[in-house]
Amino acid sequence: MIMQETAHLHGISEQTLYRALAQIARPKALRRSDRGTPRVVPQEKMEYYCELIAAIKVRTSNKKGRHLSTGEAIRLIEKFGIETPDGLVKAPESTFKKSTVNRYLKRWGYDRETLRRQPVAVRFQVNTRFEKTIVFPHSSIDHGP
Repeated sequence: MIMQETAHLHGISEQTLYRALAQIARPKALRRSDRGTPRVVPQEKMEYYCELIAAIKVRTSNKKGRHLSTGEAIRLIEKFGIETPDGLVKAPESTFKKSTVNRYLKRWGYDRETLRRQPVAVRFQVNTRFEKTIVFPHSSIDHGP
């Protein structure tokens, strides 16, 4: 009875009123469906530009650990471009924001702490006459059958 009166009062059908109420009661998603992926440029291009920015920051660091800021690295790529083995790479103006680039640098492991970390080494003993300890870098170990 109340639903019929409300529908009649607003000039809509009862079914439309029920549909509208169902939409209101439906839970909303907590995060965007494209969370974690760049929206301005495709992910492959963003990774490429982040690699370049990380390389600039590493190459400009001095013995005291000072290096070019992310903002300055972005400005260099956008204004002048960077010479790579593939040729001159120049990003479009105002494409990247410092906070966004810093977030992706950290997420993809191009931040300063990750790049300065020494690679993992696996040690094991060889039982021979001379008892040698051999160290292999983690990347050279063959995993799996």
